[in-house]
Amino acid sequence: MGLIALLEHLGEQITDTGEETFLLFSQDFPPQNLGFVDPKSGTLELEIGGKDYNIHQSPTILSSNRTGGTTGAVLWKISPLVADWLAGKDNLLFREGLLTPNSTILELGCGTAGLLGMVVSSRVGRYIATDQAYVCKLLRQNLEENFVSMKDLRQAQSSRKVVSEGASRKQTKPKPIVEFLELDWETTVVSSLYPFIYPTGFEKIDVIVCCDCVYNYSLLQPLVHTCLALCSSQESDQHAKNPKIILTALQLRTSDVFESWLEEMNKEFRMWRVPDSLVSPGLQSGTGFVMHISIKRTEE
Repeated sequence: MGLIALLEHLGEQITDTGEETFLLFSQDFPPQNLGFVDPKSGTLELEIGGKDYNIHQSPTILSSNRTGGTTGAVLWKISPLVADWLAGKDNLLFREGLLTPNSTILELGCGTAGLLGMVVSSRVGRYIATDQAYVCKLLRQNLEENFVSMKDLRQAQSSRKVVSEGASRKQTKPKPIVEFLELDWETTVVSSLYPFIYPTGFEKIDVIVCCDCVYNYSLLQPLVHTCLALCSSQESDQHAKNPKIILTALQLRTSDVFESWLEEMNKEFRMWRVPDSLVSPGLQSGTGFVMHISIKRTEE
């Protein structure tokens, strides 16, 4: 029921990737440079959904020659906009029941900021943030300084013990938890993560969030293949009939890269652009940002 209502809100499915690219890049939107919030500052202060957040980032890592990339070292402009949209009381995914207090979100490319998990983890049952290992230290600092616990799923047993003991000593409302998994789109075998994502076999992923990860030709296929592997994972029969939803939010930078991503995604997924009527002003047409929703194609 929720999915049917969602698709009715979204309107026409994207069938012509060239036309979608033309419609978006023919808009007159302001220059965003690369899209950093502030690449030179070590600390940012933000207000999201009426709450204040302090975010530490690393301009040093960003400007380094680290193999494997450095883009997750700082916060990008679209992340606060998406976080604020997801935090909204009338958010489309929550309103239509695609996200509930029992749902699971898995984020690709959370970065050191971890802002989406920080903001949204209290609204869902489980939030799994993934990225390369180098973000982990600063991500933990950011989450904990903003009253969100972090649990590395590769150390799940010891983490559960600590949380349990803490809960027995303190009869207070537990802090939201963001779980972290190292996931490199180019090198990680996604199926190797299933024991951590589905430890009992009865867990599920409801929504996969990918925020500003479409910017580099070389990463397009690995990103799409990672999405496909996560959407093709074996879950219990009770969840198999409910397809995972992929929410992709990105900045419009280069039309060729964007269209290449659309073409790769469209091979495996049905896609819709989220219309202006369903997003906040900062994500509407003419801003240079856009969101798409995708669902894995079936053989039917």
